[in-house]
Amino acid sequence: MSPVVCIGTFSLCRGFYFKDKGIPVTVSLFYDLFFIELHFEPAKLSVIMSFGLFFSGVVADSCDNNGFSCLLPGTMFVLASTFLAQKQAFGLELHLPFAIFACGKGPFKRKETIMLAYTFVEQGRFELREKPRPELQDGRDAIVRVTLGSICTSDLHIKHGSVPRAVPGITVGHEMVGVVEEVGREVTSVKPGDRVTVNVETFCGECFFCRHGYVNNCTDPHGGWALGCRIDGGQAEFVRVPYADQGLNVIPPSVTDEQALFVGDILATGFWAARISEIKEEDTVLIIGAGPTGICTLQCVMLKNPHRVIVCERSEERLRFVREHYPGVEVTTPEGCKDFVLCHSAHGGADVVLEVAGGQDSFRLAWECARPNAVVTVVALYDKPQLLPLPDMYGKNLTFKTGGVDGCDCAEILSLIEAGRIDTTPLITHRFPLERIEEAYRIFENRLDGVIKVAVTGRGR
Repeated sequence: MSPVVCIGTFSLCRGFYFKDKGIPVTVSLFYDLFFIELHFEPAKLSVIMSFGLFFSGVVADSCDNNGFSCLLPGTMFVLASTFLAQKQAFGLELHLPFAIFACGKGPFKRKETIMLAYTFVEQGRFELREKPRPELQDGRDAIVRVTLGSICTSDLHIKHGSVPRAVPGITVGHEMVGVVEEVGREVTSVKPGDRVTVNVETFCGECFFCRHGYVNNCTDPHGGWALGCRIDGGQAEFVRVPYADQGLNVIPPSVTDEQALFVGDILATGFWAARISEIKEEDTVLIIGAGPTGICTLQCVMLKNPHRVIVCERSEERLRFVREHYPGVEVTTPEGCKDFVLCHSAHGGADVVLEVAGGQDSFRLAWECARPNAVVTVVALYDKPQLLPLPDMYGKNLTFKTGGVDGCDCAEILSLIEAGRIDTTPLITHRFPLERIEEAYRIFENRLDGVIKVAVTGRGR
């Protein structure tokens, strides 16, 4: 007889449901397929499977459970828990002496409970895995179907161990947009069907720091940089977003997913950096780094209309990108940066320096290029600790500002995109479906093929 595969859940497949009810069953694993031998009267299987399938989200149009009456104690059958396992089962061409649901009157439909998710397995290792779809855990949660995501350099920091608070086993990714699928009972700002951006920083709005406006220091367990770091993120088909009222913003109808993709992270980072840097129209502003975050920072700095903007970057490809897209911006390399800034500033250095590169020597370069009493804003994430040589810089009276994006500016950023004042779509140089995310990572991490940013579309898109 032909093999028949019955779709179930992991808990059912591993005998959890059976054992929980005190029913003896032998379960062995082979290629994600579970060979289950009955040690009880088959009539009981009808009830057990019905309960198991009900709780796993499988719905039968109609079924005659009396079909189980043809089974004998000691019979072996196969249970496949995932879609991949189904393919394996049919590929093995197993020959079983019976068919589960052989007398069923209608086809079975399985509510989608498994999704693909790119997972932090251990230091140096990410994998695309199947995971259960997220569910609401709190009345303030929302479930978002991810329609477009991206890879951030911070994801690479997690991969290589530079983010100690990252939790192995979580789904990575914090740059995404999507469609709201479900909301908790306390959510009021979004509803199912809304297209939304997702803030990288989630915050409760109630703790000491949130009440004082320092939301990126939220003390709630799900506050701060949680998504894709301490809880499951968005390089998956679905993501649960805590504090949805604070963490989601509705995308205007005229703004595309690609236009909105970076709003919740690198664009919000650049906007926040420009906002806190006290930029005035007469200032010379130096931006160190022309990677994706550097370009977003550049666009936000230009909204302040400073007298001169200088971008320092080592990569010739990135310098060429700046020249082509922002012809009014002056460029230089790290080797000649100090001399260039001195020649193009009136007071012995830049009035404002924004360090976005996170390179080995870029932090020192930032304060060396600043004039006395300048503002130095650091939004880069470093792989190693940085030295602050106070004796050398004591007399410059510099003001340092550091930290991460706070997530409060996303609605304003969306308005600026809608008005045509910000456009980050030229940053997207490559596009991959979720199934090919490992290839996307390889290109992004090794800076191949002129990559700047990669867009990762939903499964099968």
